[in-house]
Amino acid sequence: MSNYKDGWFQNDSARPKLLGRHNPFMALAGRRETLRPSYSLPWVSIDLNKLPAPAPTLVWFGHSSVLIKTEKANILIDPVFSDHAGPVPGLVTAFKGTTHYHAKDMPP
Repeated sequence: MSNYKDGWFQNDSARPKLLGRHNPFMALAGRRETLRPSYSLPWVSIDLNKLPAPAPTLVWFGHSSVLIKTEKANILIDPVFSDHAGPVPGLVTAFKGTTHYHAKDMPP
């Protein structure tokens, strides 16, 4: 492995700077850029309770929300069941088209 040096993994590319337009703190400073799609995100409606699971099945809901369905168990990772995408309501709103599934739609 070319990126393993001196007992540590090294990044192959330069680390991004927290300056300019990619600074995550710029939103707090009042600078706004268009970071949202101008249309609802496409999606496919499926009955999550009827998914066959002879082998593990993954359903990605967007960002980091994932359902892992197996024959013996279901694991829901980082679910978002509201119209905001963060711990403080109203600070970061979810993209249009990302709130189609709700807790009642999830398998046991």
